[in-house]
Amino acid sequence: MRDGKNYFGAGPGNSLLPQSKLLLRLHKITRPQTQTVSTGREFVKNRKDTGSRQLEGYFLRAGASGPVVTLLKAALTKCLSPKPSLNASAEFDSDTERALTRLQATANITVDGIAGPATWTLIGRQLHYGLDELPLAADVPPWIRRLLSNDPATARLSGIDVPGAFALYQFGYGPLSLTQRRGFSDLVTTMAADTDLADLRWAAYMLATVKHECAETWRPVEEYGKGAAASMAKPRK
Repeated sequence: MRDGKNYFGAGPGNSLLPQSKLLLRLHKITRPQTQTVSTGREFVKNRKDTGSRQLEGYFLRAGASGPVVTLLKAALTKCLSPKPSLNASAEFDSDTERALTRLQATANITVDGIAGPATWTLIGRQLHYGLDELPLAADVPPWIRRLLSNDPATARLSGIDVPGAFALYQFGYGPLSLTQRRGFSDLVTTMAADTDLADLRWAAYMLATVKHECAETWRPVEEYGKGAAASMAKPRK
């Protein structure tokens, strides 16, 4: 493409680095926003109900400002090599967005230039769940602190924000019926009270299994067809 260089900026040693939102510009994301691979940008743009507007605080993007942006800049500086040239302001500017998309691309997660739960989880993992030298102001949301510091292999589910988890699930997968809401909330509440559940990865596996095996009803169901078409259902001779 003749104007290809317009999508890149100067990097260290006369190299070229992708401009922010490069993949979005080239490919124009069209995935359904109800799929887990959809970008935070699509969530925010397409969810118009009141609950979704409240959840927009989970997705930090260009134009934002405040102590969470300061934290994000410091984390990006620690995670990336070569280090990005980010100023000391609390503004989510184009340089911050460019550094964030570089981190997302390097880690092979969805590149959307938005710092949502998946990105904070990635940052926590890359920093080995250590918060040393990070500017953690008092008003940085607790959920960000937990994603940065809680190693899934040692963190427990106790104290989980069940309403928050439920709200984020609906934000990503769409509204649930009353029965689905009760089933989901009851399951997460029960898991949070289980002292033997000592690994968040176990919890994630359990939730994914229930979602799939119960056809997203979040309650016990009989198997559709009861295995009639499977070889296991045929009597042995």
